[in-house]
Amino acid sequence: MHVHEVLEKSLLLVGHRLYQKDIKLTRSWEANVDTIRADGDQLEQVFLNFFINAMDAMKRGGELSVSTQIGNDEEWVTAIGHGNGEAQEVLRITVRDTGEGIRGDDIPHVFDPFFSTKDYGTGLGLSVVHGIIQEHGGQIEVESELKKGTAFHILLPLVRFDSKVAAA
Repeated sequence: MHVHEVLEKSLLLVGHRLYQKDIKLTRSWEANVDTIRADGDQLEQVFLNFFINAMDAMKRGGELSVSTQIGNDEEWVTAIGHGNGEAQEVLRITVRDTGEGIRGDDIPHVFDPFFSTKDYGTGLGLSVVHGIIQEHGGQIEVESELKKGTAFHILLPLVRFDSKVAAA
C-alpha cells in the first residue's frame, strides 16, 4: 500500500480540527517511493492517534509537520532489526508538533499501557499504536523538548515493487 495516500486521508479527517485550533499544517513527502506491506486501516489509526495527540499538545496556533523520508541509514535499519545482512531500506514518517513537549522522565513510558499525562483518556492510544507498528516490522522513536515540541519517527520497512500497488 501507499503510505502517502493513508497520510493524506488521515490529515483530511483531522482537517476541521486543525482549522478550529488555528494549527498550521506542513507536509513534506520527500520519499519518492512510499510502498509498504501494511493494513491501511491500522495505519490510519496510527496516524490519527499521532495527529490528535499533537493537536492536544498544542494550544491555539502552533504547527503540525508531517514528513516522509527514505533511508538505509544503519541506525534506522538497526531500529527495525531485520539483521539478515541485506541493506534494508526504511521509510521514516515523522509527525512533529510545536506543543508543550514531553518531560524527559516520561519519555520511556509513553508507550506503556494506561500511561498518560492528560486529564482524560485511557492512556492506551500510544500503547496500541506501538503494537501496530511492531506488528508491521517497524519501530517508533521519540524526541521531545519541553516548551518546544515533540517528534515521533515511525520507521517501517520499505517495499519496492516492479508492478503497481493497490491503493489503500
